[in-house]
Amino acid sequence: LPFGYLSDVLSVKSVLIFASATQILGNFAYTAATSPSGLVAARIVAGFGSATMSVCRAHVARAVPRKDRTGHFAYLSALQFVGFAVLPGVGGVLARIPAAGSVGMLNLNGLTYPGFALVAMHAVSIGAL
Repeated sequence: LPFGYLSDVLSVKSVLIFASATQILGNFAYTAATSPSGLVAARIVAGFGSATMSVCRAHVARAVPRKDRTGHFAYLSALQFVGFAVLPGVGGVLARIPAAGSVGMLNLNGLTYPGFALVAMHAVSIGAL
């Protein structure tokens, strides 16, 4: 999806809320998947919601004076690379938590805890917007 363009036409806030809601839907579906095809479909949905770097870069280009943009773009890139470095380890730690059984249709185990953590993180991000 052309989120960068949509943030110009609509607003940065509305596009980020839509992207986070899409992430919540995809990651929740990931935690509830009962087949490999359901898992792939859930990851595709989550993937659509993850293309927000263009929105952030478009916002910096629009909102920050030209002389200050390099620092802001460096900050965005640093956050992205910290996420690439740290989050796989967080997922590994969450995967080692013992299974807690099921609550209704939801399985609580090492394979689903990372998905629930991502659902919570995106819910908090929507609240912060």
